[in-house]
Amino acid sequence: LIPAQNLAFFYTAVFVIGLGTGIGYIAQPIVIANEFGTKDFPVINGYIYPANYIIGALGPLLAGIGAASGGSYIPVYTVLVAVCSIGGVILLFVKKDGKKI
Repeated sequence: LIPAQNLAFFYTAVFVIGLGTGIGYIAQPIVIANEFGTKDFPVINGYIYPANYIIGALGPLLAGIGAASGGSYIPVYTVLVAVCSIGGVILLFVKKDGKKI
C-alpha cells in the first residue's frame, strides 16, 4: 500500500512478497499432511489446489474491476489484507480431533 520511493524499497517489497508466497506454497501441503494424515492428503489437495489456481487466476480480473470502480488499487489491497487476516484468525480456532492447529 506504500508506494516505492526508491529501488531499495522496491527490492525489499519484492523480497517480502516472494518470501510470503514461498512459505505459503510450502506450508499448505505440510499442514494438510500433518493434520489430516498421508492417507487423506491426495484427496484434500485434489480439491484445494485447483480451487486455489482458479481463484488465483480470477484475482487480476477482480482487482482490475475493483480498481476501475474505486479509482485505485488501495481499496482492493485493503480488502485482500482484511480477508487474509480474518482467515489467519479463523485458522487459530480450527480444531481437528479436539486439538488446536
